[in-house]
Amino acid sequence: MTTRDFLLRTFAPLVGATSLVGCSDAPEPPLRDSFSQTLCESGTVPWVHDLNPSQTVDYRALRYSDHVSPPQVVDEVGQPCRTGSSACLTALAQVVDHSLIYWQFTGAHLALTHGDQVEVLDTHDKVLEFLGSIDTPREAALLTMLDGYNFDCDGPNWEPDARGVLLYATTGTGCYKSDVYGHRLIVDSSGNITKDASQLLEKANPNCIAGRLPQRLVSRALPQRHPVGRLYADIAHLEAASVFAFAQLEAELSLHRAPDALRARARSARRDEVRHARLTAALARRYGARLTAPRVEASTPRSLEALAIDNVREGVIRETFGALVAHRQARVAKDPAIAAVAHAIASDETDHAALSWDLMRWLTPRLSPAQRRRVRAALESAVREFEGELCQAADPLAVRLAGWPSAATSRRLFDALEARLWS
Repeated sequence: MTTRDFLLRTFAPLVGATSLVGCSDAPEPPLRDSFSQTLCESGTVPWVHDLNPSQTVDYRALRYSDHVSPPQVVDEVGQPCRTGSSACLTALAQVVDHSLIYWQFTGAHLALTHGDQVEVLDTHDKVLEFLGSIDTPREAALLTMLDGYNFDCDGPNWEPDARGVLLYATTGTGCYKSDVYGHRLIVDSSGNITKDASQLLEKANPNCIAGRLPQRLVSRALPQRHPVGRLYADIAHLEAASVFAFAQLEAELSLHRAPDALRARARSARRDEVRHARLTAALARRYGARLTAPRVEASTPRSLEALAIDNVREGVIRETFGALVAHRQARVAKDPAIAAVAHAIASDETDHAALSWDLMRWLTPRLSPAQRRRVRAALESAVREFEGELCQAADPLAVRLAGWPSAATSRRLFDALEARLWS
């Protein structure tokens, strides 16, 4: 049986795993306990509904733009270009390439039509002037969202208050150094946003994405507002970084006179990661994410022992877990595009994980007994470190749409792999 076949047999009973045992996801934060009403309908916030603007228009829409393609509508009310003017419709569909309000997408703005006139509101001041006095919860939420706060529909998120509208929103990505905070915000009638209270919900997880990383990766993905866009911006960034990791691995295998077959597999993995970066970047953009290219500083070739330690951390643990997660996403993701990409990636990632295990088998006999003990200790330490970072709450939208495992499911998958592979 090949290593790949052994891994696939190990993954098979775990692909449909549900959250049965292990650590639980983070409980409802206490700050949210003071809220009883929701801005949401059918699992999303209808951003431009239930507004009471200062001027009457035929049509209003929240849209996002990537500065290249025609704007995409997030939410809309009314009839655009009520007169049916072709000039109005053309103007409404034009690419918006000037300064935009930053939101969960590349840029967001409000588009209005009145008769055959089109107006784009691309600054906070313009939006506030259009809204006038802030006297509905959706107006307060729209301003707050455009100020960089996140809203979810997993619980109540607003409450009337004598000082204005009380909102529950969050900031942070949960990856790398971006901790997630919950905030109780007050939005007064003039549109002023004040933090009434804040609370740490989730420490940033440096291992939020599974995959082989290069030495001395010095960049990280840009912060995003949509949880699925955030997830795939991180994945796309690290998939692109993996191209460097496999290029480095191929060079080092050549230096250490590894078999041609191992070097060819590292070269093939590098090509796979180029394709993965393109696929995941497309998904990130689909959810409006902004992308950044990885920056990797030059490093010197590693010794066999250093290469073996890196291989157990990045390959035997990280890539193996990542391959299992990709197989599971292909099975349970509700977004068909994500499921299709996960299916395409899962096979390759299984190959990469198998390469890591086969590389460990080639390296081990070439190490001294003392070096083997240090590599084994590094494996045990890396397993415990990885375990300690699993109890991080996953965003519910990422769990549902992308099939990303919740904290409890991640722990169950980890326990299974530890028992079968890492112990």
